[in-house]
Amino acid sequence: MQLAALLRAKGDDDGAKRIIFELRRAQAKSNSKAMRAWKVGFARLQQQPLWVLVPIVLTTSLATCLFWFAGIQGAMAPTNKETYVEWSTGSRMEDAYPRFNPFIYSLENDLPLVKFGLDDKWAPDQTYKPKDAIVSYATLQWGRVILIFWGWFQATVLAAAIGIEFKN
Repeated sequence: MQLAALLRAKGDDDGAKRIIFELRRAQAKSNSKAMRAWKVGFARLQQQPLWVLVPIVLTTSLATCLFWFAGIQGAMAPTNKETYVEWSTGSRMEDAYPRFNPFIYSLENDLPLVKFGLDDKWAPDQTYKPKDAIVSYATLQWGRVILIFWGWFQATVLAAAIGIEFKN
């Protein structure tokens, strides 16, 4: 810690972060594999907080693919009753109702602090009967729930990493 403080005092913040990371990694060697991975991962986030964006980008991308496919298959439906009737009969929906965008829908569910309003307007269709076993109502519902819980976890880790960054 003294070496890290000395490097920081000399203006070498990256060197100080590297020293602290190596210290945390050495301290984690005495733990179980799972705890070691957790501690080393968190130490890496302390060194580079923006790395938390990697799992956010990955999960949002995977979810976008899932909901894009669901949108093409007709498994995502409007939540408004009148709009649902128009949508299910193939009529033109009113212009004021937002169109389904799988990226925005995924991002809104993956990052709980970001709200665009699309999550309230679209949801998996309970009446959807899959032609194949790839996308079903249960898959979409569970995918959304897992995405929301994973998003809250990611937001907590991001807040902790940013908080530690500002502390240092």
